[in-house]
Amino acid sequence: MVVDGSDGYKNGQQIAAYIEGANNGHWDPDILSAAVRFLQNNIIGLGVATEEQKKNREEKAKAAAAKQRAEQIDANNKAVLANWLRNECPTGLLVNGTLYPSTLDKIIAYLDKNHSNNSGEMMLTPAMLSAAVTTLSNSLDWFSSKPEDHVLRNQPAPPSREEVLRSRLSDKALQDAGMKPRRLRGHENDNKLKDPSKEIQAFTRRELERRGVRDPFQERLESLCVMGFGRVDAGKTAQVRAIRVMKDGQVDWEASFRKADQLATQFENQKNRRANG
Repeated sequence: MVVDGSDGYKNGQQIAAYIEGANNGHWDPDILSAAVRFLQNNIIGLGVATEEQKKNREEKAKAAAAKQRAEQIDANNKAVLANWLRNECPTGLLVNGTLYPSTLDKIIAYLDKNHSNNSGEMMLTPAMLSAAVTTLSNSLDWFSSKPEDHVLRNQPAPPSREEVLRSRLSDKALQDAGMKPRRLRGHENDNKLKDPSKEIQAFTRRELERRGVRDPFQERLESLCVMGFGRVDAGKTAQVRAIRVMKDGQVDWEASFRKADQLATQFENQKNRRANG
């Protein structure tokens, strides 16, 4: 132990006070050693760290933490990359189960630019790799011209039209459409609960009509024809096309089409029997 300056002066004061109290100020090497052993927990450089020792300990602790984090990030990134190559990477980019070197360099450069933090760290995710491939697609090395080999594998299904509509509507619009319950102050204003699936279907139908998109069963119904003796029977055709099946105050086009198609078949069978009779 070697200390100097103010730390050495403080240590000397502690030792001198101990010798003064324990040996009336008389000392020799043995007494001095005994004093140091007795006070070691309070002596700077032994029991109490010097500023330099504190600084060295802090630096070592930071270095150890940084090393541990770097190892964790490296392990994560290797595992994520291996899993992504195995399950999600387009097969057209793979050469013996891995990426061509120039392709890998481009993806790494993209990730480093867009996802590294100020310390140069990057915790990789499958979504980051997929986004890199999508963005850099035209500049990567493809080893297949098949369209299906250029597509990311095992991706979640795109949202349905109803999910897209719900995501674009405000809370008020959702509440007005019966797709989201209103917050009630009390039960005195409670109304009959609505069936969410029916309300979504009705709202979707109104949105499609507003945008000019017709129900496919409506189009099939309006294109039905009743044939007889080699020509269209205008009267029976009009009768068939006029059929409407109502459900919850709305036209159920699928049920309407199926009923109309059944009636049209009956009309044609009757005509065929008369013609063959």
